[in-house]
Amino acid sequence: MKPTVLLYNFQDKIRKDQIKRILLVQHLAIKEIPKEEYSNPIGFYAGVKEIAASEDKYEGEELGDEMMVFAGLTGEQIDNVLAAFRKNKLQRVNCKAVLTPINQFWNAIHLFEELKREHEAFQKK
Repeated sequence: MKPTVLLYNFQDKIRKDQIKRILLVQHLAIKEIPKEEYSNPIGFYAGVKEIAASEDKYEGEELGDEMMVFAGLTGEQIDNVLAAFRKNKLQRVNCKAVLTPINQFWNAIHLFEELKREHEAFQKK
């Protein structure tokens, strides 16, 4: 699997372009996932051959925030991306995940809901 970053719900074009520049400099593939494709499993976009696209078209609401998924990146690559965000003074992306054997089968909505629950639990501590 080629190291890929999946981007969901990045509405601000200037911010999105800044993020894409950082990712490209680090030789990472980028996939912007349109809202109508949120029903597809995360692993499908990451290039997991065993995971097929969903036949359902998503017609629900947009995610409540931006979401970024790191697929096939090493820990060092993720650290480098996050360090570049800080260096360039980019506002943090609250909903970030690493592709796992479990969440690769989830769609964007399921993953987003899990990340929001985790973020809220973390904020309470």
